[in-house]
Amino acid sequence: QSDFCQSNSAGVHANPDDCYGFIMCDMAGIAHEMDCPAGLKFNPAILVCDWPNNVECEDGSGEPAGH
Repeated sequence: QSDFCQSNSAGVHANPDDCYGFIMCDMAGIAHEMDCPAGLKFNPAILVCDWPNNVECEDGSGEPAGH
């Protein structure tokens, strides 16, 4: 993930390898992997951790479910 923030702006981004967390890029371009609270998945549509039934995501796929 070290170069993740080189190609993404500062802020919060979905983690392509983990639906139960997200990546925060700081202003220096450093990636910080963050975990959602227990049982929640990261919802890339609204950029927050959300109930799993509101999120279409499959771990490791890098794409939302159904694609």
